[in-house]
Amino acid sequence: MPELVGTEISGNQLQADGIVKLNGVLYFYQIVGSTLKSKATYVVADVTDQKVYLVDKGEYHARN
Repeated sequence: MPELVGTEISGNQLQADGIVKLNGVLYFYQIVGSTLKSKATYVVADVTDQKVYLVDKGEYHARN
């Protein structure tokens, strides 16, 4: 699952019920430091036990 870190996800791929499908697998997601915006792009910052943590694309690149 660490291979998902850095994967970009469009906000409209994120389901309102907290689930996102990545590489054919469903994961729960949590957006860190922001709120869900359908036109935003998020990046997977961390992955643990079927949950992905997403940050805004600009914030991710600013930290890395």
